[in-house]
Amino acid sequence: METNMIIVRPSQFNLEAPREREEFAVSWSFPSEVGHRMIAGHIPETCEDRWFIAMKENWLYFHRARTGICMFGLKIDIPAEETRVNQGWVNRGTAHISESIDKDIERVRILINHYFCRSSEHLELMAA
Repeated sequence: METNMIIVRPSQFNLEAPREREEFAVSWSFPSEVGHRMIAGHIPETCEDRWFIAMKENWLYFHRARTGICMFGLKIDIPAEETRVNQGWVNRGTAHISESIDKDIERVRILINHYFCRSSEHLELMAA
Protein backbone atom coordinates (compact mmCIF):
# COMPACT_ATOMS: atom_id res chain seq x y z
CA MET A 1 0.00 0.00 0.00
CA GLU A 2 1.49 3.32 -1.04
CA THR A 3 0.52 6.55 0.63
CA ASN A 4 1.70 10.13 0.64
CA MET A 5 0.85 10.51 4.32
CA ILE A 6 3.76 11.26 6.64
CA ILE A 7 3.68 9.02 9.71
CA VAL A 8 3.67 10.55 13.16
CA ARG A 9 5.36 8.27 15.65
CA PRO A 10 2.94 7.07 18.36
CA SER A 11 3.83 7.98 21.94
CA GLN A 12 4.69 4.38 22.88
CA PHE A 13 7.65 4.50 20.48
CA ASN A 14 10.80 5.87 22.06
CA LEU A 15 12.14 8.93 20.23
CA GLU A 16 15.63 8.47 21.65
CA ALA A 17 18.31 6.39 20.00
CA PRO A 18 19.36 3.53 22.28
CA ARG A 19 22.41 4.12 24.47
CA GLU A 20 23.92 0.76 23.65
CA ARG A 21 24.29 0.67 19.90
CA GLU A 22 26.78 -0.34 17.26
CA GLU A 23 27.32 1.99 14.34
CA PHE A 24 28.01 0.81 10.80
CA ALA A 25 28.85 2.32 7.42
CA VAL A 26 27.22 1.37 4.12
CA SER A 27 27.12 2.81 0.64
CA TRP A 28 23.57 2.34 -0.61
CA SER A 29 21.64 4.32 -3.19
CA PHE A 30 18.05 4.10 -4.40
CA PRO A 31 15.84 5.93 -6.88
CA SER A 32 14.32 9.08 -5.37
CA GLU A 33 10.88 7.39 -5.33
CA VAL A 34 12.18 4.96 -2.70
CA GLY A 35 13.31 7.91 -0.58
CA HIS A 36 9.84 9.42 -0.76
CA ARG A 37 8.33 6.13 0.39
CA MET A 38 10.85 6.08 3.26
CA ILE A 39 9.72 9.58 4.29
CA ALA A 40 6.12 8.29 4.39
CA GLY A 41 7.24 5.42 6.66
CA HIS A 42 5.29 2.27 7.45
CA ILE A 43 2.48 1.55 9.90
CA PRO A 44 1.81 -2.14 10.60
CA GLU A 45 -1.55 -3.26 9.25
CA THR A 46 -1.72 -6.75 10.76
CA CYS A 47 -0.52 -8.43 13.96
CA GLU A 48 1.96 -10.42 11.88
CA ASP A 49 3.63 -7.21 10.67
CA ARG A 50 6.50 -6.76 13.10
CA TRP A 51 7.80 -3.31 12.12
CA PHE A 52 6.77 0.30 12.56
CA ILE A 53 9.08 2.57 10.54
CA ALA A 54 9.21 6.36 10.78
CA MET A 55 11.45 9.21 9.63
CA LYS A 56 12.58 12.03 11.90
CA GLU A 57 15.18 14.66 10.99
CA ASN A 58 16.68 12.57 8.14
CA TRP A 59 16.92 9.43 10.30
CA LEU A 60 14.78 6.42 9.44
CA TYR A 61 13.91 4.52 12.64
CA PHE A 62 12.86 0.86 12.66
CA HIS A 63 10.76 -0.05 15.73
CA ARG A 64 9.40 -3.39 16.83
CA ALA A 65 5.65 -2.95 16.37
CA ARG A 66 4.62 -4.76 19.56
CA THR A 67 7.16 -3.33 22.02
CA GLY A 68 8.03 0.02 20.44
CA ILE A 69 11.75 -0.70 20.90
CA CYS A 70 13.88 1.09 18.33
CA MET A 71 16.13 -1.55 16.74
CA PHE A 72 17.81 0.24 13.82
CA GLY A 73 18.49 3.77 12.62
CA LEU A 74 19.63 4.88 9.15
CA LYS A 75 20.80 8.35 8.12
CA ILE A 76 18.95 9.13 4.87
CA ASP A 77 20.04 11.73 2.32
CA ILE A 78 17.31 12.48 -0.22
CA PRO A 79 18.48 14.94 -2.90
CA ALA A 80 16.47 15.24 -6.11
CA GLU A 81 18.21 12.48 -8.11
CA GLU A 82 18.65 9.55 -5.73
CA THR A 83 18.34 8.53 -2.10
CA ARG A 84 21.57 7.65 -0.30
CA VAL A 85 22.34 5.84 2.95
CA ASN A 86 25.89 6.03 4.30
CA GLN A 87 25.56 5.30 8.01
CA GLY A 88 23.38 3.57 10.51
CA TRP A 89 23.29 1.86 13.87
CA VAL A 90 21.83 -1.22 15.47
CA ASN A 91 20.48 -1.46 19.02
CA ARG A 92 22.82 -3.56 21.18
CA GLY A 93 20.86 -3.02 24.39
CA THR A 94 18.35 -5.75 23.62
CA ALA A 95 18.50 -9.49 23.06
CA HIS A 96 16.22 -9.31 20.01
CA ILE A 97 18.94 -9.13 17.38
CA SER A 98 22.08 -10.98 16.43
CA GLU A 99 25.57 -10.24 17.64
CA SER A 100 26.84 -10.06 14.04
CA ILE A 101 26.88 -6.61 12.46
CA ASP A 102 26.88 -8.23 9.00
CA LYS A 103 23.63 -10.08 9.80
CA ASP A 104 22.11 -6.87 11.16
CA ILE A 105 23.05 -4.90 8.04
CA GLU A 106 21.52 -7.68 5.93
CA ARG A 107 18.32 -7.51 8.03
CA VAL A 108 18.03 -3.74 7.48
CA ARG A 109 18.58 -4.22 3.73
CA ILE A 110 15.83 -6.85 3.64
CA LEU A 111 13.46 -4.53 5.55
CA ILE A 112 14.12 -1.66 3.12
CA ASN A 113 13.51 -3.93 0.14
CA HIS A 114 10.34 -5.35 1.67
CA TYR A 115 8.69 -2.10 2.80
CA PHE A 116 9.96 0.53 0.38
CA CYS A 117 11.28 -0.95 -2.89
CA ARG A 118 9.58 -2.31 -5.97
CA SER A 119 11.26 -5.42 -7.38
CA SER A 120 13.25 -3.39 -9.93
CA GLU A 121 14.57 -1.13 -7.15
CA HIS A 122 15.81 -3.85 -4.78
CA LEU A 123 19.07 -3.07 -3.08
CA GLU A 124 21.97 -5.46 -3.29
CA LEU A 125 23.99 -5.70 -0.09
CA MET A 126 27.05 -3.46 -0.29
CA ALA A 127 28.64 -2.77 3.08
CA ALA A 128 31.30 -0.08 3.13
